[in-house]
Amino acid sequence: MPDNYWQKKVFFGSSFRSFFNNGNIFGSVLRRKTNKLVSGFFGFHNNLTAKTASSQKGTTLIEMLAVIFIIALLSVLVFTNYKSGGSQLALQRSASKLAQDIRRAEEMTMSSEECKKCTPPTTIPPRYGIKFNTAVPDSYIFFADINENGTFEGPDELVDTVTLEKGVKIDKIFADGIPKSLGIVTFQPPDPIVYIRDPGNRSILKVQLIGGNGTKAIIVNKTGLIYVQ
Repeated sequence: MPDNYWQKKVFFGSSFRSFFNNGNIFGSVLRRKTNKLVSGFFGFHNNLTAKTASSQKGTTLIEMLAVIFIIALLSVLVFTNYKSGGSQLALQRSASKLAQDIRRAEEMTMSSEECKKCTPPTTIPPRYGIKFNTAVPDSYIFFADINENGTFEGPDELVDTVTLEKGVKIDKIFADGIPKSLGIVTFQPPDPIVYIRDPGNRSILKVQLIGGNGTKAIIVNKTGLIYVQ
């Protein structure tokens, strides 16, 4: 074969070996590029994960604030309704007790019960009664009408001072539909006879209680009918 053929073969062989001998440089460059690419990918992934976690934290915080707001709002509504409901119950209880005390005065009269708190304590009064006064709106007087004059005359006749529940007061008193500051009802056996005074003689007594946003009326008439309206 011609000499130039072998020269070319040697030349290309040398060049090929030279290229692969320099492959370490190429490999190192390739490795550096690859490392940068991989590092960049994982760095991007880490940043994305951090942002996603941050976003999730932000969403969770907003949800927590929303839940706290809803709970606070519901608490206010429940507390308001509870107070309103409590006032209504107190008014209802006070009205029922007042009507019961009027009936108790009637029953004590009919049974000729001794007045143990009167002076003297063994007294059997001819009447028992209740006195209402708008000037003392948070209570009323349960008394024994010892002198049989249809009015309360002092401590010797006192059976009990009944205090209305907190927030409940005597708002108005009506005698035969006329506003009054004073109202007294007494009972006398045997029927019993009902006396209503303001201090004049009347046929119907209406005592209006107020509590919260509501009112209740206790009505007594000369026939002995007692009811809450």
